[in-house]
Amino acid sequence: LADELVERQRQLEAAVRVERERLADELHDFIAHELTIIAMHARVLEQSPDLEVQAESRDAISSSARQALADIRRVLEVTQASRPLSGELEDAVIERRRLVPTVTDIERELAAGGTRVETEGVFEVAEAMSRTMEVALAQFVREAATNIVKHAATSESVAIRFTQEGDVVVVRISNPTTGPGASLALPTGGYGLARMRERAKVLGGSFSAGPTADGWLVEVSLPMR
Repeated sequence: LADELVERQRQLEAAVRVERERLADELHDFIAHELTIIAMHARVLEQSPDLEVQAESRDAISSSARQALADIRRVLEVTQASRPLSGELEDAVIERRRLVPTVTDIERELAAGGTRVETEGVFEVAEAMSRTMEVALAQFVREAATNIVKHAATSESVAIRFTQEGDVVVVRISNPTTGPGASLALPTGGYGLARMRERAKVLGGSFSAGPTADGWLVEVSLPMR
């Protein structure tokens, strides 16, 4: 009996740990991204005298704030066993996490902050990958966009290039910086990068991110299926 109680306690602790990690991922992958976008556009409002640019940034702040609130409500729903996600809402969440919608959102968000985004190969890769790996790759791309905003706020352009190398998909996100390379100086504990490396390894791929001679580079490789 004692052994059974110990085993049950161990299983319970493991389940709690998994749930905590899942919720932390939810908060980081989506809510932290929206808050970073808000911080970026708040910086634009402080520095740009252009009224049109200011209006676009205010719209972006409003949109990201609404999305962050919606994400918080969704996280709260899935933590309550008595209120599971409806099928319609779950489908909407999955659709938002797919690769093409994710890249489209990133293009819009960065463009509103004055950063030109060049993409290549996203449609071909999205069609060829399994749904699971496609959604996983989209998470990496979203994390890369968040880090670009945090660490390279002066970047005028970002390149997101997807290639298929055998049965592996590789995405390279790069951005040259101009000027002194000032960042948003947001607090960061490195959670995102550490989790991305861990996820890539679990999925049979690889992840790297860091500064280059002229900017920032993120590279991810994942199996197609």
